[in-house]
Amino acid sequence: MASIREGKRWEYLIFALLLILAVVGSIILNYDPEAEAIEFVAREYVGNLQGETFLAAGQYVYPQNLIELKQSAIQKAGMNEGFRQEILRALGVASLEDLRSVSKERFFEFLVKRSFAQHNRTFEIIRKAKVIGVKVRRKKDKAWAQVSFRLVEDSVEKRFRMRLKLKNENGWFVMLYE
Repeated sequence: MASIREGKRWEYLIFALLLILAVVGSIILNYDPEAEAIEFVAREYVGNLQGETFLAAGQYVYPQNLIELKQSAIQKAGMNEGFRQEILRALGVASLEDLRSVSKERFFEFLVKRSFAQHNRTFEIIRKAKVIGVKVRRKKDKAWAQVSFRLVEDSVEKRFRMRLKLKNENGWFVMLYE
């Protein structure tokens, strides 16, 4: 009778060790060393948007997106008189030719300010909400970050998410579009 109990104890011990080994193995296999860098970029980008430091947020945007954004804005300024006057005044230049010398980050800053002015409620939510988590998924040089926010208004708690796509090209950058 005693040997049967001893055998059961060994079975439980072996089962517990296998379970612990499976958990540790799962953690090791799912560990992504790039996840911290991706989360950092996502938090910095969102933090700069929340703090209205759009020029700083532009540093985390994929450079090719910024170049294309600048080209599109210059093209639109050439076709739309109202937009031309607005962008020339905001960037402090006198002509369309002078716009080409303005940094792409300043174009990003102008366009984000303009966008948030047009969609004021969205900006208010982003600005007031607290980041409560960032979930990261990565596949080679592309990643997706889901930033979770919590907003308490009039004693009502609301939660929402912002999804960001990132690309690694000598560092992680937020993709505005592909």
